[in-house]
Amino acid sequence: MAGKYDHMMMANLKELMKERGLPVRKEQKRESLIKILCDNDYATRSPPHVLPEPTGDTEELSSEWDIWKFQLQLEAEEQEHKFKHELELKRMELEAQHQHEELEAQCQHEKEQHEHNTREAQLQSKHELAALRMKPNAETAGTQPTLAAPPRLNTPVFSRYKDGDDPEVFLSNFKNQVCHGSCQRKSS
Repeated sequence: MAGKYDHMMMANLKELMKERGLPVRKEQKRESLIKILCDNDYATRSPPHVLPEPTGDTEELSSEWDIWKFQLQLEAEEQEHKFKHELELKRMELEAQHQHEELEAQCQHEKEQHEHNTREAQLQSKHELAALRMKPNAETAGTQPTLAAPPRLNTPVFSRYKDGDDPEVFLSNFKNQVCHGSCQRKSS
């Protein structure tokens, strides 16, 4: 039956659905519309010509009745099989969707666990590096290694300056001291 709808455009299919009073949604696909129309055709099809129950000894009517009964039975079995098949497909689809969601959740958990382990490893590495920096080695005998220290100034010279002293003399003493400290350092 789907063959008679295959050549129709989406707009025509939707219009036909509206004419029959069937619900139409914007997101429906063409195959879905055709299936609904076919189901509607099957449901609204005029009931088959029912033969009266055979009476008497007429074999011809009896055989027609048996054939008709058999056809109805086949149609009912076909519908039941189709229904079971659709249910099985739906079940499989839901099961696949559930498995997909479980896999996504598992991947997300593993990703979070990996990020957590990475952070833990980085913190552990920083801690170990800091511990190594604090360890004394043989050269320093338990003290922190010193970096190139700036020259030390002779602070008693500063304490000798009093109000009223000549600032130029004080500054020249200061410059000499700085130059003397840096010059000694370069030579050593």
